[in-house]
Amino acid sequence: MFQTMAMNSEFTKDNSLISSIRLVFWVGAILLSFITVFYIIYANSFLLTLRRKELGMYMMLGAKKKKVAQLLFIETFGMGIVSIIIGILVGMLLASVAGNFLMNGMEISAKGSYASVYTPAILVTAIFFLILFFITGLMNSVRLLRKTELELIREDETLDEVKKSKTRIIIMTVLGVLLV
Repeated sequence: MFQTMAMNSEFTKDNSLISSIRLVFWVGAILLSFITVFYIIYANSFLLTLRRKELGMYMMLGAKKKKVAQLLFIETFGMGIVSIIIGILVGMLLASVAGNFLMNGMEISAKGSYASVYTPAILVTAIFFLILFFITGLMNSVRLLRKTELELIREDETLDEVKKSKTRIIIMTVLGVLLV
């Protein structure tokens, strides 16, 4: 919806009120993009951690590491494509509902210039997520290729030691108190 509102110049030029808040939609789209990147990378890392034992077992049973990494990449990218298609369809529906709600709330008329299906916004969204899922698939493959079969299988048994720096703790505490 942010992309549709921010990129549709016909809609914003017909409505002086909307054109004045166009920047808000751009900032919202950029902020949402950053949040999405970090969320997808974190969720993907978490899911890969859950599957490490399974992937290690495939390799122990004779599957080549490169083939397993390739399969993981195809799986990640394929699921990304499916989620892009579903997300765009649901997004068009929600953009229509939210756009109508926004226009009714602001008591403005769209005069036929607002469309929840705005091709440039859909293309930008699809390209953004294709690149994101491509990068995540590569990250998964690289993480898998760097580990041995035993490291993958016994990953949950190893303890991660957290290094505690007194200086860092003091700085973070002071910053926390000052920012609150």
